[in-house]
Amino acid sequence: MRARLFSILLFLGGCFNAGASHIVGGEITYRHLGSFSYEIKLTLFVDCQNGSPQAIADDLNARIGVFDGSSGQLLTTLSREVRRTGPTRVQKLNYNCVRNLPNQCVDKYEYTFTQTLAQRTGGYFLSFQRCCRNQIISNIYDPGFTGANYWTYIPQVNGSGGRGFNSSPVFKELPPNFLCTNAWLNFDHSATDADNDSLSYEFFTPYIAGDRNDPRPTFNNYDRPPFDTLQWIGSYNYANPMDGNPKFKIDPETGRLTGIPTREGQYVVGIKVKEYRNGVLIGETKRDYQFYVYRCIVDVVSAFYAPNYQCGYRVAFNNQSQGAQRYRWDFGVAGRSDDTSNLTNPVFDYPGPGLYRIKLIAFRSNCVDSSDMTVQVYPPRYPDLGPDTLICGAFTYTLRVKESGFQYNWNTTQTGMSINVNRGGLYWVEKVDGRCRWRDTIVITNDLSRVRVTGDTVICNERPFTATLDAGAGYRRYTWSNGSPNRSIQATQVGSYWVETENSNGCITRDTARIDQYPELILSLRDTTICPGTSTFRDAGNPGATYAWSDGQSTRVAEFKNPGTYSVIVRRDKCSENGSFVLNQHAPELELGPDTAFCGNVNRRLAPLFGRNFQTYRWNGDVSDPVLTVTLPGKYYLRVTTQNGCIENDSVNIVLNPLPQFRLPPDTNICLSAVLELDPGPYSAYRWQDGDDKRTKKTFDAGLYAVEVTDENGCKNSDSMQVEKDPSKLPSEMYVPSAFTPNGDGWNDVFPGHGFRSDDGFYEMKVFNRWGEKLWEANKPALNWDGRIKDQIVPEGVYIYMVNWIGCDNRRRSLSGNVSVLK
Repeated sequence: MRARLFSILLFLGGCFNAGASHIVGGEITYRHLGSFSYEIKLTLFVDCQNGSPQAIADDLNARIGVFDGSSGQLLTTLSREVRRTGPTRVQKLNYNCVRNLPNQCVDKYEYTFTQTLAQRTGGYFLSFQRCCRNQIISNIYDPGFTGANYWTYIPQVNGSGGRGFNSSPVFKELPPNFLCTNAWLNFDHSATDADNDSLSYEFFTPYIAGDRNDPRPTFNNYDRPPFDTLQWIGSYNYANPMDGNPKFKIDPETGRLTGIPTREGQYVVGIKVKEYRNGVLIGETKRDYQFYVYRCIVDVVSAFYAPNYQCGYRVAFNNQSQGAQRYRWDFGVAGRSDDTSNLTNPVFDYPGPGLYRIKLIAFRSNCVDSSDMTVQVYPPRYPDLGPDTLICGAFTYTLRVKESGFQYNWNTTQTGMSINVNRGGLYWVEKVDGRCRWRDTIVITNDLSRVRVTGDTVICNERPFTATLDAGAGYRRYTWSNGSPNRSIQATQVGSYWVETENSNGCITRDTARIDQYPELILSLRDTTICPGTSTFRDAGNPGATYAWSDGQSTRVAEFKNPGTYSVIVRRDKCSENGSFVLNQHAPELELGPDTAFCGNVNRRLAPLFGRNFQTYRWNGDVSDPVLTVTLPGKYYLRVTTQNGCIENDSVNIVLNPLPQFRLPPDTNICLSAVLELDPGPYSAYRWQDGDDKRTKKTFDAGLYAVEVTDENGCKNSDSMQVEKDPSKLPSEMYVPSAFTPNGDGWNDVFPGHGFRSDDGFYEMKVFNRWGEKLWEANKPALNWDGRIKDQIVPEGVYIYMVNWIGCDNRRRSLSGNVSVLK
């Protein structure tokens, strides 16, 4: 698409002729004339009050571009410039009693031509593009710079995807030239179709083309499909194009446009009619129109609502008129004069099906306004499911309608003339007859009540018995298998007993009870306590029974090792018996404690904790004393016999770790200025003589330095050294020569060459040339300059030196002077 320079044009807007802002609306339609010939018509609506006369005159001819439906390419040989006919003044008034008619003028022009459009894959697009819309439009962005694009599409005729020849729908009415605020609009915006295709209606977003620089673009500058749409402003959109309460809407089936505008202004509205053939969309007609909303002074407005089609002969009418003092309704029954009413909201019973045109006349003083609409009345055609019914017990029941040829929808989501149901409840069927839907309802009461005899029993002993069998209350008849008519009976023998009952709905049900008797089950289990690591057995008795122990065992005799509560269910015949026992375990008594690590040597007396008195002791299979003294690392085992006779075992591991091995330097005598850094090596923890826990220690002062280290095993070791400080150990003064000869003869080759020594005290010497550039430096007195810079001996001459140092007596000194380089 061509870029539209909105921001630039907005700035330059005053520099261009705004005479093209005259377009109110437009549409393109086509009619099939036979073979591949079509009559094409562009309808253009212009503002004949405020529009530029020059712009209107410029549109004597309209450029209608024809585009390939697949590629969007302009077909120049088919595109045409067409001369207009007209104008026809649009004087559609929707209100009869307006006291202040607006000075609003709209003219309609038509551009009609005949064009042969041969069969083409993808069909054709036809487009008229023109700028600009009115600057005063209220619902779009930058209207004075926004053009219009009125276009249509002619579908492919035959071949793959073809739909056959087609004529587009044509709107029946011209749009109104103005609307009144706060007055009901009920406008028939429907269309006709020459092919009798199905039509539906909706709003759409209008299209744009052209700009203020090129208001009447040539074909070469036409936008190609797909086309761009305009930009709505604020809360407006295609479905809400203007302010209204109720909001404007268009009936998708009838094309009737309704609503009450609430705000003055100019509003662009897009209304589209879509045509369907055999359920497939084949074409559209799009009317892009600017509605003028005016604050009218209206004496009376006639308006009402009724459904466009009515299923049944009774129709209710909703009067929405304004300012009326009285009404007269004509319900449109031909040949009758009594089909009228003076009521505000009447209800009328039509004599039969048909299409009726209703008219409402609203009166106020000497002003009269009328409105009309048509209603299609369909005869009532209710389905018949028959009367409500009662069904006893479980069932399958067929619900059926009799009249075929219609669609039936059931509340079970099923469709068709019949369904099968198997439960009680409310069922309805909806009969679809065109646009009408009719229902019938049936209630199926399902009596699922059943007699339930209480007293069924199994007697698990061999003693005489008397059992009561009861059928429950609420029945009007009882019949027992022994002939009793009573609610309950007494049974003294084993066997089956049945009863038949009849309830208040006449439903008959039967139930059976049985009494059985078997020998008694005897179960005896006892609690016990065992030693750790041992087991015990339990016998559930009762030969011929089945057994279900709580730990999953299923034998008569079961083994148990772990302490806890165990249960068993014993079953035989129809009898069962439960039993349980508690299995305890003597608490362990032997405990040697945790494994122990020693540093350097082992010396440990091993004995059981808590001072238990055991019957026997056995250490490592040999020693039988209660206490064992160990001096070597290793694993030691003890086996004891407790006072309960239980055998217990425990062991302990004795580990021997070496002491940390390190040495501080030997005792030493150093200069007062010297500082040694003592480092015992990498260990887990450190403790120096002054409590410091760092790894290293510096000897700032004379005295004894001692450290204790701890390794990763927790073993400790220590060492110490004596540091003495002597300020006269080394000379503190320094001699610097005044010249040297770096000629490599072995005599006086380096500078300063003074032999000064220091116990790592501070020392710094620098040499400069006469321009202050640093030539050499050293931070140790043993370092000397060989007179070279970058491997080249410096020229003969005088050089400057500076030296700073701390002597053995810990005093800072400095010296500077000249040194001569001789060769």
